[in-house]
Amino acid sequence: MSTCKPTIDGLDDSMDSSKSFFILVPPKKLIIRDDSGQEVREIAGPYKERSTVSLSCEAQKGIPAPNVTWWRDNKPWDSTFQKYSTGVLNDMKLINLSRSDLFATFHCKAQNTKLTSPVVRTIVLDMYLYPLTSRITSRLSTLAAGRRLDLACETQGSRPTAKISWWLDGSPSPTTSTPSTTTSPPLSCACCPSPSTTGRPSLCRAQNPKLYDSALEDVRVLNVTFSELTIALFKVRFI
Repeated sequence: MSTCKPTIDGLDDSMDSSKSFFILVPPKKLIIRDDSGQEVREIAGPYKERSTVSLSCEAQKGIPAPNVTWWRDNKPWDSTFQKYSTGVLNDMKLINLSRSDLFATFHCKAQNTKLTSPVVRTIVLDMYLYPLTSRITSRLSTLAAGRRLDLACETQGSRPTAKISWWLDGSPSPTTSTPSTTTSPPLSCACCPSPSTTGRPSLCRAQNPKLYDSALEDVRVLNVTFSELTIALFKVRFI
């Protein structure tokens, strides 16, 4: 608060015409930081789904000290700020991130008077998402030994796109695919069942390469029929 006392020639000095007024200084700058203390400018993350994240917003200077609040999609979210000698800090914690938090918009606002607009910084949350499904789409009926078998598998929900791999009886199998979105196109696998394949599992595994614990699997057991001639041909082939 300051006091102003004007002096006018010809007026009695005993006349008191002092006026008091407040000086308002808006916050100079807002800085948003992540868990590691690095400044976040526009995009926060990417963070793993199911993780817990802290984002702090600091308002520097300002007279009087401003209120610093977090808003999500233009709705009040966190108003628990602390005032220090160097500024005002609001440390927001996001617990157990879900896929609904992907691309959520957060605004940090600092305001010390309703006479002026708040100072605002905006960030958007980016995330890695777990795959939701892994499904073998081919119909596996009774198979004939020695005939080509084409299998297809698809996955949904992963960000970035899940990597699909085929496993036949515990061993990786060659695949062909060009997935590029959160809904992967079917991934095909070609094999030639032998008599020894019957009763053994064929497995499709979808995994987000950024999330080591994200593997989802779908399994089918191969039922291969064969004749004595087929068995003889396989024996000759592998002798």
